[in-house]
Amino acid sequence: MFIVFEGIDGSGKGTQARMLADHLIRKGKKIVLTEEPTKELFTGYFTRIILRSKDTPHPRTIALMMAADRNEHVEKVIRPALEAGEIVISERYYWSSFVYQSLQGVSDDFLNYINREFPKPDITILIDIDPETAMERIIGRAHGNDGLVQQFERLEFLRKLRRKYLEIARKEGFLVVDGSGTPKEVHTRVVAALEGYW
Repeated sequence: MFIVFEGIDGSGKGTQARMLADHLIRKGKKIVLTEEPTKELFTGYFTRIILRSKDTPHPRTIALMMAADRNEHVEKVIRPALEAGEIVISERYYWSSFVYQSLQGVSDDFLNYINREFPKPDITILIDIDPETAMERIIGRAHGNDGLVQQFERLEFLRKLRRKYLEIARKEGFLVVDGSGTPKEVHTRVVAALEGYW
């Protein structure tokens, strides 16, 4: 089974991915917890550097870089784990490109083309949160990260991202989980939303 967590920056999707992985491990499941851009692959390493740079490439170039990292991710991490019967939980996947790069002006046709051969997740969970709360979390997180706020972590852009995510969620049938409250409260909602799949 392939499970993806999506959401705007500051939504808590990474925390929820880790908490779900721990929950399933306690139930005796074999789990691979991963993310995009990847951390263990060179493609993700360079993508992360560029996303934090002030001199960023054209949005189509970013989409291509993300797709290149995704290809390595699928071939070296996701597909082997799925073929071994393990559950893969990823923080972000190609839906992030359809949200972020489309809002930067990249066409859906282009994004569809470069992502067309990647496996579709069995379940996508959107952690939905209001952008103001997300921004508070981002600012708090930045204090421990040399005050760094990335290019996508701006309030008005977060509002646009949330609208786009909810639009795709309705179309694609995501599980939409309220991301407000404590991590434990959100985790309880995630587990409840997934009950019918186990």
